Amino acid sequence: MRTVQKHMSDLGIPVKEVNYRKLSKLFSDAVKKQDAEDLAKEARFENPEPKAKHLDWLKKAVEETIIREQEEVQGEFPVISSFDALQIAKAVSKKNSRDVGVKNLVYFLEKKWGQNKGSNLITAELLSMKDHFKRNYPKSAATSVIEDFAKKGYSTLPISDLVEIADKIRSQDDFDYYIKEAGLHTNNPFARKARMFILSIVNGESEEELQENE
Repeated sequence: MRTVQKHMSDLGIPVKEVNYRKLSKLFSDAVKKQDAEDLAKEARFENPEPKAKHLDWLKKAVEETIIREQEEVQGEFPVISSFDALQIAKAVSKKNSRDVGVKNLVYFLEKKWGQNKGSNLITAELLSMKDHFKRNYPKSAATSVIEDFAKKGYSTLPISDLVEIADKIRSQDDFDYYIKEAGLHTNNPFARKARMFILSIVNGESEEELQENE
């Protein structure tokens, strides 16, 4: 401290006019501010916040990939149950009551579900529907609703594991055994959805139909 004071005295700066406590605080505050800025920069770099348009692009890319891969695997591959698709379409129609395309989509799904409560929309059918509504109702939200089916349908399940289970099923007894072994015998939404998918892979029948055929 004496050396600093001596130098300042040599420079003609009265030592008594220097507030060392204030200088120390200013330096400390500057260091803390710089550290905070550095940490903020690191955080932004490590966890960049995606912009809305990027999320929209990513969502679309994922959905298109799911549909394309399903088409390549098998045109009969189930995408979503008719019931779930109907609920999604109804919700959109309720918010857009003047959208004729969505209304007609709801009508189609109601008819399909009414004919078979355990029916599904398969890949080939979904792609055909999308093409139909895009061509006939270009301004309707129906096309985006159909694309949403791929996101909210069976793609949310561990498909490869469920296909493996389906490959083992040859009868009602097989179904009961393997479903229980996998813990899918309960009535929670996930288990019901998983059973629906497995049955659609086995023979396209609903749970009730499989039991009736035994």
